[in-house]
Amino acid sequence: MRLKPDTAAFTLLLAFLTAVGPISTDIFLPSLPAMARVFGTTIAGAQATLTVYFIGFALAQIIYGPIADRVGRRPVLLAGLAAYTLAGLACVLAPSIHTLVAARAVQAVAAAAPIILARTIVRDIHSGVRAGNLLSVMASIMGVVPIVAPAVGGFLEISFGWQSSFWVMTAAGALAFVLVAVLLPETLRRERRAERLSLGSVLASYGVVIRNPTFRFYAALVCLAYGGLITYVGVSSFIVQGRYRLSPVGYGLTFAVGAAAFIVGTFAGRRLAARRGLDRAVGTGAAFLAAGGALLPAAIALGPGRVIEFIVPVVVYMVGIGMVTPQGFAAALTPFPERAGAASSLLGFLHMGTAAIILSAAGLLFGDAAFANAAVLGATGLAAVVIYVGARMRTAPA
Repeated sequence: MRLKPDTAAFTLLLAFLTAVGPISTDIFLPSLPAMARVFGTTIAGAQATLTVYFIGFALAQIIYGPIADRVGRRPVLLAGLAAYTLAGLACVLAPSIHTLVAARAVQAVAAAAPIILARTIVRDIHSGVRAGNLLSVMASIMGVVPIVAPAVGGFLEISFGWQSSFWVMTAAGALAFVLVAVLLPETLRRERRAERLSLGSVLASYGVVIRNPTFRFYAALVCLAYGGLITYVGVSSFIVQGRYRLSPVGYGLTFAVGAAAFIVGTFAGRRLAARRGLDRAVGTGAAFLAAGGALLPAAIALGPGRVIEFIVPVVVYMVGIGMVTPQGFAAALTPFPERAGAASSLLGFLHMGTAAIILSAAGLLFGDAAFANAAVLGATGLAAVVIYVGARMRTAPA
């Protein structure tokens, strides 16, 4: 029996699909230092399992939307989830860091399908503030994963070793496949299906999207917010467990605080968007990004060396991400009812690609240096608010 749109069960299913990504990145974070020791590699080598995931995830997103605009949402989802499950099993069995990195690349390509298609399905059934509301609800539910996953990952690392987190990923992929196969209806209306799929038609569709100034503006803000988020995800375990000497479980708890702040941001963004519109919600989120980003390196440089100096600015920063990301996505996708898949894919590629570049640069240049990595987060927040204010000044009446 297929679920009906606009039901709680339908929203929960979409949220679970979008949670596949956070599960794949967050649950094994407490194991990164241990994986470096087990495989005899460096911090950058262990981080490669995360970096290659973001790179593969970004590149793969560019293909799913146009295909789903042609053949429908369900077939693409099922294919991606099947590949994700098999790749998770390959991660469990990996005998070396090189094999693990390769398996993670495949897992990333497959994991792009559920998150792209979940957002596309939202655009199939809603637009504007209503789409932003649904994306915020999904983000709030999805935000539980970053709260729980690192703490669970820390327990799994201590009790069963690094492979146990990848077993959880494999099980999540299998469950998602079954749920989609049994419950998810097809939301692409037949009259909206592309007549043909070719390289030329795909490029033309992306050209229409990228030329839209509304898309470019909100995409830039989403890219900066997500770039800061992924940099935090990639370096936080080394900072918290290295500089502040917390255990893997302790790190998981600090990560949960940041994830809770993200959920608060999604609720605040949804309420503000309902009263003042998507743009005001995104602008307020950018202000939080800038404030948290500026506080973090200052607190690390001047603080007493206790973990609270890291947590408080991160909370401010994560509230901003929770406000900017779902509302920014909704605003960027709104102009494209007939190209929802292509617009979602392009925005996914841009924001994940930006995140991968920022994380890679931070890892190669700064390693686990707390202040330098904090400065990277600060730069993303300040850039977001500069872009927002600059755009508003250009469009303000004389």
